Amino acid sequence: MNNGLVFECSMKSKEKIDHLIQEKISSKGECEKEGFESHSCSLKRSQEAFKTYYQTEYTFNNYGTMNSYSEMMIKKDRLKWLDKTISGF
Repeated sequence: MNNGLVFECSMKSKEKIDHLIQEKISSKGECEKEGFESHSCSLKRSQEAFKTYYQTEYTFNNYGTMNSYSEMMIKKDRLKWLDKTISGF
Protein backbone atom coordinates (compact mmCIF):
# COMPACT_ATOMS: atom_id res chain seq x y z
CA MET A 1 0.00 0.00 0.00
CA ASN A 2 1.23 3.46 -0.84
CA ASN A 3 1.02 5.45 2.42
CA GLY A 4 1.57 8.74 0.60
CA LEU A 5 -1.46 8.12 -1.61
CA VAL A 6 -3.61 7.13 1.39
CA PHE A 7 -2.52 10.32 3.17
CA GLU A 8 -3.25 12.56 0.17
CA CYS A 9 -6.69 11.04 -0.50
CA SER A 10 -7.59 11.14 3.19
CA MET A 11 -6.65 14.81 3.47
CA LYS A 12 -8.77 15.74 0.45
CA SER A 13 -11.69 13.69 1.75
CA LYS A 14 -11.44 15.25 5.22
CA GLU A 15 -11.74 18.73 3.69
CA LYS A 16 -14.86 17.73 1.75
CA ILE A 17 -16.37 16.00 4.78
CA ASP A 18 -15.66 19.03 7.00
CA HIS A 19 -17.48 21.21 4.49
CA LEU A 20 -20.46 18.83 4.35
CA ILE A 21 -20.66 18.68 8.15
CA GLN A 22 -20.73 22.48 8.35
CA GLU A 23 -23.42 22.63 5.66
CA LYS A 24 -25.57 20.13 7.59
CA ILE A 25 -25.26 22.04 10.83
CA SER A 26 -25.82 25.43 9.17
CA SER A 27 -28.94 24.11 7.44
CA LYS A 28 -30.74 24.17 10.80
CA GLY A 29 -30.39 27.94 11.06
CA GLU A 30 -28.90 30.22 13.65
CA CYS A 31 -28.52 29.23 17.25
CA GLU A 32 -31.07 31.11 19.35
CA LYS A 33 -29.92 31.39 22.97
CA GLU A 34 -33.29 32.40 24.39
CA GLY A 35 -35.55 29.88 26.12
CA PHE A 36 -35.13 26.20 25.45
CA GLU A 37 -32.14 25.06 23.49
CA SER A 38 -33.00 24.86 19.81
CA HIS A 39 -32.00 21.93 17.63
CA SER A 40 -29.52 24.23 15.91
CA CYS A 41 -27.84 25.08 19.24
CA SER A 42 -27.77 21.42 20.22
CA LEU A 43 -26.09 20.45 16.94
CA LYS A 44 -23.51 23.22 17.25
CA ARG A 45 -22.71 22.24 20.85
CA SER A 46 -22.47 18.60 19.80
CA GLN A 47 -20.12 19.51 16.94
CA GLU A 48 -17.83 21.43 19.28
CA ALA A 49 -17.62 18.37 21.56
CA PHE A 50 -16.92 16.15 18.54
CA LYS A 51 -14.21 18.56 17.34
CA THR A 52 -12.54 18.47 20.77
CA TYR A 53 -12.66 14.66 20.71
CA TYR A 54 -11.12 14.18 17.27
CA GLN A 55 -8.50 16.87 17.83
CA THR A 56 -7.45 15.11 21.00
CA GLU A 57 -7.42 11.68 19.41
CA TYR A 58 -6.21 12.35 15.88
CA THR A 59 -4.49 15.71 15.76
CA PHE A 60 -2.60 16.02 19.02
CA ASN A 61 -1.81 12.28 19.26
CA ASN A 62 -0.13 11.36 15.99
CA TYR A 63 -0.51 7.62 15.47
CA GLY A 64 1.60 7.42 12.35
CA THR A 65 0.93 7.16 8.66
CA MET A 66 -2.68 6.01 9.02
CA ASN A 67 -3.64 8.90 11.31
CA SER A 68 -5.25 10.94 8.51
CA TYR A 69 -7.20 7.88 7.30
CA SER A 70 -8.53 7.19 10.79
CA GLU A 71 -9.57 10.83 11.23
CA MET A 72 -11.31 10.77 7.85
CA MET A 73 -13.27 7.66 8.82
CA ILE A 74 -14.48 9.08 12.13
CA LYS A 75 -15.56 12.28 10.41
CA LYS A 76 -17.39 10.21 7.80
CA ASP A 77 -19.23 8.44 10.62
CA ARG A 78 -20.08 11.83 12.14
CA LEU A 79 -21.55 12.93 8.80
CA LYS A 80 -23.68 9.77 8.67
CA TRP A 81 -24.90 10.45 12.21
CA LEU A 82 -25.80 14.03 11.28
CA ASP A 83 -27.71 12.78 8.22
CA LYS A 84 -29.83 10.53 10.44
CA THR A 85 -30.27 13.12 13.18
CA ILE A 86 -31.13 16.07 10.98
CA SER A 87 -33.51 14.13 8.76
CA GLY A 88 -35.57 13.33 11.87
CA PHE A 89 -36.38 17.02 12.47
